[in-house]
Amino acid sequence: MSKKKSYIINAFSIAIFLVLLSAIFSGSIYLSGEEKLAGSNKVDVIHYTLNLNIIDFASSQISGIADLQVMIMEENLSEICLDLLSLKVDSVWIDEASEEKFIYDGKKITIPFRELQKTGNTLLITVFYHGKPVKDPKWGGFYIGENYAFNIGVGMGFVPHPLGRVWYPCIDSFTDRATYDYFITVPKPSIAVCPGKLSESFDNGDGTTTYHWMMNESIPTYLSSVSVANYTCISDTLNGLLGEIPVKVFTLQKDSINAVDGFKDLNKWLTCFESLFGPYLWEKIGFVSVPFKSGAMEHATMISIPEYSLKEPGNFQDLFIHEFAHSWFGNLVTCASPADMWFNEGWASYCEALYYEYYHGQIKFRKYMRKNHLKTLKYAHIQDDAYRALYNNPAKYTYGSTVYDEGADVAHTLRNYIGDEKFFFTMKAMFSEYAFNHISTSEFQEYLERKTKLQLDDFFNFWIENPGFPHFSIDSFSVQTAVSGYKVKVFFRQKLLGTTEYSYSNNADLMFINSSGDSYTEVIELSGPHGSQEFFISFKPELVILDPYEKIADATLDEIVTIREAGNYSFEESSFSMKVYSLSDSVFFRITRNLVLPDSTGHAFILDPAGYWTIEALFDKSFRAEARFLYEESMSPESLNTYFYKAEVKDLVLLFREGPGDQWTDIPSTVVMANNETHVVSSMINNGEYCLGFKN
Repeated sequence: MSKKKSYIINAFSIAIFLVLLSAIFSGSIYLSGEEKLAGSNKVDVIHYTLNLNIIDFASSQISGIADLQVMIMEENLSEICLDLLSLKVDSVWIDEASEEKFIYDGKKITIPFRELQKTGNTLLITVFYHGKPVKDPKWGGFYIGENYAFNIGVGMGFVPHPLGRVWYPCIDSFTDRATYDYFITVPKPSIAVCPGKLSESFDNGDGTTTYHWMMNESIPTYLSSVSVANYTCISDTLNGLLGEIPVKVFTLQKDSINAVDGFKDLNKWLTCFESLFGPYLWEKIGFVSVPFKSGAMEHATMISIPEYSLKEPGNFQDLFIHEFAHSWFGNLVTCASPADMWFNEGWASYCEALYYEYYHGQIKFRKYMRKNHLKTLKYAHIQDDAYRALYNNPAKYTYGSTVYDEGADVAHTLRNYIGDEKFFFTMKAMFSEYAFNHISTSEFQEYLERKTKLQLDDFFNFWIENPGFPHFSIDSFSVQTAVSGYKVKVFFRQKLLGTTEYSYSNNADLMFINSSGDSYTEVIELSGPHGSQEFFISFKPELVILDPYEKIADATLDEIVTIREAGNYSFEESSFSMKVYSLSDSVFFRITRNLVLPDSTGHAFILDPAGYWTIEALFDKSFRAEARFLYEESMSPESLNTYFYKAEVKDLVLLFREGPGDQWTDIPSTVVMANNETHVVSSMINNGEYCLGFKN
């Protein structure tokens, strides 16, 4: 809960100043292809002290002195390599003695030692440098404009992706963590904002001010940041699980009121994620607005948000929540490599949905996840040029839609595979044990297995290391009278989307519903292309519903509603709508959009390769309605040249069958084209499968 809000305009306490080099050089080197960073495991940077001048906005120049406290990690090491991209190196010192034999090629500084270094030795490496920092050609880097400067810590076009090296010499990786002192000198009235806490500031008497920020928790270079502008600071204090947490939000004066509104629920975000994943372990919560046009960046304790997000902050809550969730996923525990990026971004995306679940309940949570699942199934393979696995993608797709959107889907599926109690207990334990460290996908699997006592090979092999999706459905079920009820044998089927490998060891809820609407839920194991399982229940089921609560991110988009009155019902994610004219009692209704090829049972029709629908409902005799099935072009590139998409839309027919194995038959329908959409409309609504097609 918020205790107090105060507004501080361009005011900070007094601190130290160090005179830096003037900026006289500019350069531009973009990496192409796979470049190997300097660090490896030979050295460990323990602490950075960055003395940086950002005063020449007109020429986009910076100048700096970087002190690196380095520990030697390899016996008899003869040299050290540091990453620095496209800046001019003026001189290098080792333990305050000048080293003239360094080599700099515009990407790496190679510094020889006068004598071989032993494991555990510590050295002070000082680099004097200046120049024009570069931007990633796609996303990220260092930006300087009129009266502002800021960095975005990763590059989506650069390989490798961490971009600490565009503004200071470093071991630029996801795994090398260090603490920081930042001494940033800027012209008045600008303010310099960095991770950690402001220690002091100093008026240099020459129209500049130096700001000293101290970051006492270790972070990798890509989470390090600086932002410079004429900022206003909005301060607050929140109560976390471990005590009071200061909050600092830096914005331009014109955006300050909107910023107060945009972060009014920050205490709720904190409560949610601390409840789910454990205490917030950072020394402050910070946000800073920057004139970046393409998104936000989770710099530790000073998250960079785009200025445009504060024009209508209510429309960017999901973005803010996503970046704040990185305080656990990515910042507290970091992916071990770009191959593991789904751990950072997929889980932060899932946290957006978890916030809705925590405060708004299951209906909004499922709707949020359904929209994410729609994006994943229909567009991820288009945006990423193929169906891709979550793990170990080519560098071009490290920050692709698969990693973000399918990553959230798989996080959701994994949570339900493990079960809430074990899952959240285990995640809290992981964040405690791995705090301020990194984790790989294999280590994450091993940790989950050790804590939950579950075998997760099948899950990780398919859902994380394999492209595409399974599609699960009930093929049929049989009912026999038993001694104390009914024996129900359920036959399931698995189809595939974007993969040739079947999924194994999946557990799914199975809901049995009788004619009165009473329900009973069991769990079925889904392994391989098909199978069956017997259940004993107390009533005779009319319907058997697979995964009614949408816990598995397979190749379906479905929704359950209870229809209680006449009116219009829209199922946007399922590409279906319905106008109900009459009913005498409430109706259980489930619509499923199956995004796999429909079965072809003959040559009478050309079937829509985009998929088919399944209706499962308890209709009463007076139920009258009109169903509208949306015609969409397939999202599968290989389908676009098929005859189906070359035919005339006006010739579409609606096909129906009661279940798998039955023949498709065309039923009375009308093609309606309006508002750039085509629907096939029919008043024949029964339990079974529906598909669009053309007569062959």
